[in-house]
Amino acid sequence: MKGFYPTLLLVLVIPFLRADPTWTAERRANQRGEIIPKSLSLYLRRYLPDLEILPKEDFVAYTAGARPDQPSPFICSGEFNGDGRKDFALLLKHKVNQTLKLLAFHQKKKQTYTHFVVEDLWGIKVEEGKKVHLFIECEKPGKKQDIEGGPVINLKTNSISLGAYGEAGSGLYYFGNNQYKWILTGD
Repeated sequence: MKGFYPTLLLVLVIPFLRADPTWTAERRANQRGEIIPKSLSLYLRRYLPDLEILPKEDFVAYTAGARPDQPSPFICSGEFNGDGRKDFALLLKHKVNQTLKLLAFHQKKKQTYTHFVVEDLWGIKVEEGKKVHLFIECEKPGKKQDIEGGPVINLKTNSISLGAYGEAGSGLYYFGNNQYKWILTGD
């Protein structure tokens, strides 16, 4: 009877914790210091083993806490395809040739993913010990227009902005017709 009460307390409390909507896999991952969900990390290891996440400190102008809504200048999340699930954009480095790729991961049921190569930045190499000047941000839905003209696009989902630190040029990628499209947003 000595250990009965602590055991009873655990049996009564744990189901309530699991029923709490804030007690999610993502929250547990964030508590462990991970910056993407474990399911996405496993997906990367299984399907894209030649690509790796850049450490946030590799960004040329990294400042801790500068973007509290974004864990890294190379990672952002939003809802890109209109299905109501949280999707991710990652700027990844190829382990062998050291080039960069921008990929989007659309979450499916049961925390699995479908990935899209948004932009293969094959001409941009990350040399050993050098900082990365490119960054990504997830943009809110709204009206967007290519600076070179063209029609105004009313985006109903998040989009991915690719920029270069210290440069005026930037582009916006948005999902439509089962592919990513690009517009120039800064020159």
